[in-house]
Amino acid sequence: KSTSLKGVAETLLIPVWARAVETKRVDGFVRDETAVKIMESIHYNFDRFARAWKSQVGVCVRTEIFEEWAGGFIKKHPDALVLNLGAGLDDRFSRLDNGQLVWVDVDLPEVIEMRRQHIPESERRIFMAGSVLDDSCLKDLKPDSSQSTLIIAEGLMMYFDEKQVKKLLVSLADRFPAAHVLMESIGPRM
Repeated sequence: KSTSLKGVAETLLIPVWARAVETKRVDGFVRDETAVKIMESIHYNFDRFARAWKSQVGVCVRTEIFEEWAGGFIKKHPDALVLNLGAGLDDRFSRLDNGQLVWVDVDLPEVIEMRRQHIPESERRIFMAGSVLDDSCLKDLKPDSSQSTLIIAEGLMMYFDEKQVKKLLVSLADRFPAAHVLMESIGPRM
């Protein structure tokens, strides 16, 4: 399969490559067989990332940290609603699913289209196409007031300016007032 992703959407291939490379290592600390399958099934010049070993290690360390924290949240709240914003081709649901939680992967329409080619959707694993910066994107999500919510924004906020980040966080706080947010941030100088 060929990919025609451009711009920000194309950056989703970096973590796929990083996790696939780590998975193939004998001593790798991240195991993501879905990333390996995706990397092997699409026509894309992944060699362009070959010298980016710092990025590869950084993505994998970040993956491990996010999975540890998200896994801890899910253990405390087994029937949680998890929103994975800017999901890309991440298959964390498969690695953390406990048979009870509801997981919603949100990304741009062209990314969700590609995601559906590689990762199965289900009753508890839902894909939503749209920009997280568009207030209407998450409007149909109405968690039960007793349901704990975790919002994951991994590798996402760095693509927005400060005003957009503030607007997104305020919008999420309004819609999900008791949610826990798991995100990384990078200073403007980076």
